[in-house]
Amino acid sequence: CMQKSSEVFYSIVNDHFASFTDSALYNFGTLFVIPNDTTTINRLDGKIEIDTDIGSDERLSFSLNNVLKKLGKQEFLGITSSKQKLHLDLGKFPEMEKLKLIPKGTTRQLDTSVIGRIWFSDFSFLNDKAILIVSRQSSPKSGASNGYLFRRQGKKWNIDTAIELERW
Repeated sequence: CMQKSSEVFYSIVNDHFASFTDSALYNFGTLFVIPNDTTTINRLDGKIEIDTDIGSDERLSFSLNNVLKKLGKQEFLGITSSKQKLHLDLGKFPEMEKLKLIPKGTTRQLDTSVIGRIWFSDFSFLNDKAILIVSRQSSPKSGASNGYLFRRQGKKWNIDTAIELERW
């Protein structure tokens, strides 16, 4: 079961990593754009820290469950109880042209080549449905967490719904 969980996770991440990082990364050089800030930063040769452990974030999970109820997505509520704990292998992530994915905590505190951090939580799947919460942050004061609902069609996992859970 654990092997199958990681296979599903990597399939989803490899197909949708660009959606998780958003076009802000390529247009503005940051993982999260502050509203009304159109400053372009040419930092596409930097590093993105990835938290290599997936666990559960009870606060975000609670918010996601409430939104699922409001949206009438009961079929996804049934899989939220089967959360998977995984340790990630960054070598299985998609390669990015000029960006390097590094494990969280491997850089010095003032490393200016780090353009942000991404972490995953509350990954669960059952048959042809999956849920993943993706949080990204470009500084301690700017970030967002989104819940993604996926449906498998054939061998491919497609985004069914993306839900913004929080911004800071």
